[in-house]
Amino acid sequence: MNFKIKVLFIFSLSLVFFLACEDEEGKDRPKELVGTWYLHEANSSLELTSKIDQTALDPFSKGTSSLSVKGNSSDILLNHMMVQYDYYSGGESIILSNRPFFDDFSDDMNFPSILLILGKDDMGEQIAYMQAMLSPDEYGIYFNISDFVYDKDNHSLQMTDTLFAMNMVTGEPDQSDYHVLYGTYQAKTINLSANTPKSFDFPPIAQDMVYNEESMTLEENGQVTMSHVDSYDGTKHDE
Repeated sequence: MNFKIKVLFIFSLSLVFFLACEDEEGKDRPKELVGTWYLHEANSSLELTSKIDQTALDPFSKGTSSLSVKGNSSDILLNHMMVQYDYYSGGESIILSNRPFFDDFSDDMNFPSILLILGKDDMGEQIAYMQAMLSPDEYGIYFNISDFVYDKDNHSLQMTDTLFAMNMVTGEPDQSDYHVLYGTYQAKTINLSANTPKSFDFPPIAQDMVYNEESMTLEENGQVTMSHVDSYDGTKHDE
């Protein structure tokens, strides 16, 4: 796939505007701007640029048709797909989910949540691996060889497989706990023209910056210190 991705940030923070308005005579910035400013809101987008005219898979939108997942207590549609390429092996993994991949960051888990990964093992055999979180108390990993057929040109996928729960201790399949996957997934596509940028809203990057408590400290001499808080350990970092 011959397109590259650029990340553009558009910050809805008044500080950005004020910092751009320096005194024409080169004096220090007004004292009312001195202090610490916090990033409360931000917007971000992705810009795709292709070297050639092409039709690409749209990873931000639902497909026009879905795969069905049926089990003992589930009937779920997988309607989002993306493809990951391994630069070193030249292989690819196809990932499907019932939820958007670039969903809002949230501390609340929404159920059900299904993640299906399709690819090949070291022997070249096609496999299907599925993580299923059906409720706070119902979680499982399902696995089997697969007959999926992926049409790279049309960005579509067909499969009819039965995946069995994997015993986490023995690694053996549990024949009594299974999900049947079947149907045809057709991705929504985007048309890219050669050397013509195309932008898409991409909120996770901006949300991550707000979540990390990005801030800027401005001193009277004009020195600026950028800071953020590590979301994992709470440590503050200055730049």
